[in-house]
Amino acid sequence: MFDLLGVPPQVLFGQLLLGLINGSFYALLSLGLAV
Repeated sequence: MFDLLGVPPQVLFGQLLLGLINGSFYALLSLGLAV
């Protein structure tokens, strides 16, 4: 595994996963409010 700018890949992957979860959550929330 390689470090990107001194940041471990696990942290980077964690942030990406968190962003995906937040994005889908807000999408479902806005969809619920629209209906």
